[in-house]
This record gives sequence, structure tokens and C-alpha cells, in this order.
Amino acid sequence: MFGTAFGRWIYEDPTPYNSYGNGAAMRVSPIGYVSPGGQNWDIYLEAKKSAECSHSHPEGIRGAQFIAIAVNELLYLPQEIAPGAVLESCSYSYKNFDSTHGTNLPKKGEFDMTCQGCVPLAVYLFLHSQSFEEAIRRAVFYGGDSDTLAAIVGSLAGAYFDIPDDMVNKARSYLPKEITDVIDKFDGKFVKGNYLINPTYANFHENEERAGREGLYKKKER
Repeated sequence: MFGTAFGRWIYEDPTPYNSYGNGAAMRVSPIGYVSPGGQNWDIYLEAKKSAECSHSHPEGIRGAQFIAIAVNELLYLPQEIAPGAVLESCSYSYKNFDSTHGTNLPKKGEFDMTCQGCVPLAVYLFLHSQSFEEAIRRAVFYGGDSDTLAAIVGSLAGAYFDIPDDMVNKARSYLPKEITDVIDKFDGKFVKGNYLINPTYANFHENEERAGREGLYKKKER
């Protein structure tokens, strides 16, 4: 379930090791779901906590914070302005980011495991995609550290585009029950169908009538 290096770290010496690797950005996306849009400071703090237990280098933390904010923007902002907000944030966080031509990004096939290389590339691939599947295909065929890259691209694309049911079902078929149970528990608290659950009211999520009355669900403007 885990890579060899991670298994060695978690069992032998689970302390921060000043990493700026892209794993910090790969694992952070759930934090973008649990805070309604506009509460960016909370997201920054939680993303920092998520990263610094291992990826304590400032670039590792920055990568995690950016992806968490971007996921939140893609979830909660209106569809027509969300990609622009992510582009603006990326241009601010990564000064040399070129969303049009992709200059200053890792070259196709180049194995770049850093946040500062992989995160802007993930944004570029997302912004040039028209569907979730296209975004994932772009990431996989780009090459290099394509599994982690595709995971980060998928975090962005999954927050913005509908994910085809057949892709969801196929992906779940590879996972052990202990992992699908975690996914179902998370989805039951923060996501339901085509609705986002306002975390303020998440403890009411089993009471449908009260949920509708008190604004539990925020319809995704998709």
C-alpha cells in the first residue's frame, strides 16, 4: 500500500526531514473540501500541518498550501471565475509561471519530484484540459513523475469537473476495504452527490430535513 521509502520513514524515524518533494502537494487536497470558500487562513494553517510532519522545507509547505487553496477555489467559486483565480494564485506563488506556453516548467519526460517543479506543471495541465479524464491523460502522457503529477492534477480536475462514474468504480475496485471505508466516511461528511456539505453544519448531515432548512448543502455551480 505504501512505498518502500515511506514505510521505512514511518516505522523507523517519523520526523520531519526538510523535504520539498511533491508528496506534500499530492496528499493535501481533502483540506480544500472542509472549509467554505473565503476562509483561506484556516486552509493555509491546516495545509502547513499536513506538510510539515515530513515535508518541512518552505517549498514543500508552499506547494501543499497552494494546492489546498486551489482545490477550495475550484470547489466553491463560480465555475466561470474559478480557473482564473487558480491561475492568479499560481502566478503569485510561482513567479515564472507561464500558463500559455508552459515555459519554465519541467520538460516532457523529465523526472521532477519537487513541489516547485510539479505544482505549476499540474496547474498548467489542468488549465489546458476540458474534462477530468483529459486532465489525467495529459498528466500520465507528460511522463516523468507521472503518478504523483496525475494525483495532483486529479485533485484540481476532480474539484472542478464531474468525474465519470465508470472511472470512480474502476479506481475503487483496486482499493482495499479499509481505504474505501475512509473515502465513504469522508464523502458522507463533506460531499454528497452533486452537493458540497457546508462544514458548519456537517454534524447534521444525517438529518435531511434539517439539512435542507439550515443550508447544509451548497449546490456546485457546474
